[in-house]
Amino acid sequence: MKNYYEILGIPFNADLQMIKTAYKKLSSFSHPDAVPPEHRQWAEERQRELNEAYRVLSDPELRKNYDHSFFTQSQNNFQNDSERTTKEKFKNNIPEYQKSNNNAVTPKEVDDGLACCGCLIFLIIILIALNS
Repeated sequence: MKNYYEILGIPFNADLQMIKTAYKKLSSFSHPDAVPPEHRQWAEERQRELNEAYRVLSDPELRKNYDHSFFTQSQNNFQNDSERTTKEKFKNNIPEYQKSNNNAVTPKEVDDGLACCGCLIFLIIILIALNS
């Protein structure tokens, strides 16, 4: 049985808003129209997984049935799963073409770059003010 929580990268106690946010974010990265043509097959498969996970977890009745089945089946495997690192748990949420691209810019790098630009602009304004 697939772990829909792991597919969406969310905790088991996630609310509907967290499920929607995770689904939208992951769908934008793996949408078949948003990836290079050579990765389209992977993207279509990944999108099917995301759609299935979202469909089940966003419906309260389906989620209740899924949780009952999933936790009953995986009760013995839960301890082994909790020993895995976070990186191992969520590596499937990274688009395949970004895994192989060492030059890919991560969202954190973008945030760091914007923060650096903000600091630079601030320093320029201070220098201009001091020279006036």
